[in-house]
Amino acid sequence: MKNSEIVALEDIALTEKIAETREGIFRSRFNDTFGGSTDTSTAKKLRRQLARLLTEQRKRQMSQEEA
Repeated sequence: MKNSEIVALEDIALTEKIAETREGIFRSRFNDTFGGSTDTSTAKKLRRQLARLLTEQRKRQMSQEEA
């Protein structure tokens, strides 16, 4: 997911996407541990996406606090 797509999300959709990404990280780690996945870079990609989502969420919180 690109940064422009993240910025375009509404607050509720952003929160849902954060939850989905956290679940995806868990599943990825689980699959890596028990040999269900051949692509070990998935967890890294999901962690970066989670960081982008959380950063955008924090930006929105900060802008609401300033207003």
